[in-house]
Amino acid sequence: SEIARPYGIQLVSEEPGTVTCYMSYKVTGESFAVIPSEYLGKDYYTLNLWQDATDEYKPGQILIVGTESNTMVTYTPTVPTDSVAAGKSKSIVLQKGETFLIQSKRQDDYNQNAKTDLSGTHITSNKPIAVLSGHTKGAFPRFSGTMMGVPANFMRNMLIEQLLPVSLLDTMYVSVPFAYKQRPYNDIDKDGEGDFIRFIATQDNTTLYTNRTDGSRRIIKQDMKQGEVYDITTQKSPALYTSSKPVLVGQYAKAWRLTVVPPIVAPIGSKTEQPANPSRSGEGMLCTLIPRSAWPSSAIFRSPDGMNNFVGITFLTS
Repeated sequence: SEIARPYGIQLVSEEPGTVTCYMSYKVTGESFAVIPSEYLGKDYYTLNLWQDATDEYKPGQILIVGTESNTMVTYTPTVPTDSVAAGKSKSIVLQKGETFLIQSKRQDDYNQNAKTDLSGTHITSNKPIAVLSGHTKGAFPRFSGTMMGVPANFMRNMLIEQLLPVSLLDTMYVSVPFAYKQRPYNDIDKDGEGDFIRFIATQDNTTLYTNRTDGSRRIIKQDMKQGEVYDITTQKSPALYTSSKPVLVGQYAKAWRLTVVPPIVAPIGSKTEQPANPSRSGEGMLCTLIPRSAWPSSAIFRSPDGMNNFVGITFLTS
């Protein structure tokens, strides 16, 4: 964390194309769309999640990628990192293709606590940069670090998105529920239903609204400060959100589990599997919402085999 590395990858094509990154390891998977360099900016806010822990510490994280040499980058984390206190700023210089990882500082007393959540961290630069943000392996809602005597890593997932710069953010967004197959609900895990929607203000005195089906709107948060976070923890239906000033909006799909996950009992004489059964659980993921002003009239994407694929098509009118 907080050391420049030459790990950036540049892709160039003669004709326009789309690029998507997929990561898959055992029962963990995430993906994100790569933003073309023409749309990168110099001003960003981040979406993350609190520090988590199972058999090891799992911090939130941010990755900055330099696209031009001698790029001055300044970051102001909302919670401590290993080298910067919360609310303080640090500047670094990145060369073209260098990456700079920022992770939240380990604070054992604040596991799954907002005091370890990097969300709202402000990043500025003098030349365009790419910013990827999320978590090493986290989950919402708050799950125990162990289940049935083993580390509950199968309840947690890497969260990652390449973020839009402030110049592309706006004041109208729509969310659509993630359509998990065979996702069970129970009355034990608090906030287990629906999706988790997070708003990040980019300016002081920001007001958030939700719009009713009759066209009227309701204030849900007033006087938000720059970098402040506001959460809707249980969003179960499609929704339209507006704001008085541009905001960053993330939609977190939630982890889930069966209330009782019995051991898998193998036939006599064969090997017995671990008592925890990850296939009876589901992991979350992170998706950034695109403002209405940036909606396209056409899109090209790939839907890989062997993965849960969600396609939500939203119309502003009938």
